[in-house]
Amino acid sequence: MYRVVKSHQPESIQPLVVVRGEKLQFERRQTQWEGWLWCMKQNGEKGWVPESWVQLKDNFCIMKRGYDATELKVDPGETLQPLLIAAEWLLAVTFDGKQGWVPLDCVELE
Repeated sequence: MYRVVKSHQPESIQPLVVVRGEKLQFERRQTQWEGWLWCMKQNGEKGWVPESWVQLKDNFCIMKRGYDATELKVDPGETLQPLLIAAEWLLAVTFDGKQGWVPLDCVELE
């Protein structure tokens, strides 16, 4: 279990959701977290994707697994059930069953 030690507000209200095998355009953009690519679907939806979750081709990438970029709104004292860690972020579930991402610097192991 992880305890939230610093508040986090989601960056986007429309998270990027992609399926395994989906082809995306990508850019390497500056971000405070290592290991993320800025990706765009064919319909124009865009967002950050963990680079380790894609297979890079010449000017596009292919998802190795499904991905939902939903971020959690969390406040200090909350407890999160961890699912996995990728590129300095924690994918977790809240006490009330919401699933999403939180930066690792906002949580600590209980």
